[in-house]
Amino acid sequence: MDIKDTSLSVAAPPRKALVGVSVAFVGPDGAGKSTVVESLLSAWPGCTRFVFMGAGIDQANYSLPTSRWLTRRKRQRLEKMLEDPEVLPPARLLSNDQQTKISGGRIVKIVGLLNRLAEEWYRAIVVGIFKLRGFVVLCDRHFIFEHRLESSESNELLSVRLHNWLLRRFYPRPDIVVFLDADAAFLQKRKMEWPVEHLEYQRQTIIKQRPLVGHLVTIDTTQPLAVVVDQVANEIVQYRSARDRN
Repeated sequence: MDIKDTSLSVAAPPRKALVGVSVAFVGPDGAGKSTVVESLLSAWPGCTRFVFMGAGIDQANYSLPTSRWLTRRKRQRLEKMLEDPEVLPPARLLSNDQQTKISGGRIVKIVGLLNRLAEEWYRAIVVGIFKLRGFVVLCDRHFIFEHRLESSESNELLSVRLHNWLLRRFYPRPDIVVFLDADAAFLQKRKMEWPVEHLEYQRQTIIKQRPLVGHLVTIDTTQPLAVVVDQVANEIVQYRSARDRN
């Protein structure tokens, strides 16, 4: 799919202070989230801004210095553990004293949770500032859909349950969620490194969490790129027009 070949039949919405729009693109790996976002940025350069809203710090165009530092430290710890022949017992068998002393113990988990929350809210603030300036904010992924917020498994760590509860209850929702969907077998041909089962799991996770957001539109990503981008652009313009009328 060549982004340069994409031309929109829908004119870009005018920038209006205080009435920007946030649009989150979600879907399994291989659905074309980044490609569609790049196409819209290219077609509407004057009224759009981009914010990566996924968990990967390496892909983020906005991130806290502490997040980058913690990511480097985590990799260093992992490399050290792989070189160390001694195998630690499962975390559930460690005493509280041991967990506070070893790398990745209780204190590290608390610091990690606090930084994760700070990182997520930092990017939400960036999106909010762009919206106040009247931009259409295009978000590749969204934290609401990066985690299984509907899960209530008893074996989940307390930090995971607390993090998911805070996201579910308080985290700002995007104005529009664009679910780029396709059959898992089709997506697997695009993203060969992931098995069909993994891609279908991603699809079902998004589908289960649809009630957590307001305006969600599903678009068939098996269509040609130009058609997909045009449909997304039309959704954005219609949403802005309807909101302006109200």
